[in-house]
Amino acid sequence: MKAKKVLEAKPAFAKEHPRAQATIELLMILAVSVVALGIIYLLYMDQVTSGALLRDASSARNTVQEIANSANSLYFSGVGSQAKILVDVPGRVSVMDSNISGKAILLKMNNGSDIVALTDVNVVGKWKPDSGRYYMYLYFDGNVVRISYLAFELSKESIAVSGTQGSIKSDYFTIRNNSDSNIEFWITNNFSHAPAVSLNLSAGYNHFILTSKEIKRIDMNFVLDASYSGNYPGTLGLVAFDGDTNVSKTIVVSAESLAG
Repeated sequence: MKAKKVLEAKPAFAKEHPRAQATIELLMILAVSVVALGIIYLLYMDQVTSGALLRDASSARNTVQEIANSANSLYFSGVGSQAKILVDVPGRVSVMDSNISGKAILLKMNNGSDIVALTDVNVVGKWKPDSGRYYMYLYFDGNVVRISYLAFELSKESIAVSGTQGSIKSDYFTIRNNSDSNIEFWITNNFSHAPAVSLNLSAGYNHFILTSKEIKRIDMNFVLDASYSGNYPGTLGLVAFDGDTNVSKTIVVSAESLAG
């Protein structure tokens, strides 16, 4: 007895429309591929976000530790000690939830985690309202370390030159307006040792206005008379007015005239 051949039944649609069936199968493959690529992309973005958060957390940790180390150093150095440090507050820090209180320097990340460094001395101050890199000034008054920010910055706090009799020695310093508004400046030359040594400053030094982030260079020429020798000290008095407060600074200057 011969075995009957069993034929596999095929859908009538596939028989009559083979191209349509192939298109449907291709669309299904594409749909699966898109879903797979979407999952891979989400996993990749999650890794990128996690990596960026770790980098910002590391930067925040370095910042709070730098402040703590500087505060401790001033505390052990004694009354009147001061320091200027560059801090970096990352963008993934919630500055409004961060604080400086007592002996704790704290930055709170956007994911809720705390980055903290502890000091050996009480610290008084606060973070700037925006993230980014900026200079922070620390000063130990004998009881606490105080944190402040200057609306302007001097490139030098003191200047000293040395030259032979009859020569001219030059130096300079710059003033930078760190604020978001104009600042008005006055400089007074309190160096009075003529004719032994004369101090001439660049034109327009005595009164000027700097716009936001503008930098001005003040050139200084010490003219050493040929008949005198010795060390001649003095100061430059600087007053800055930012519309709300006056800030005064003193720049110590000295010139040494050596016998030729």
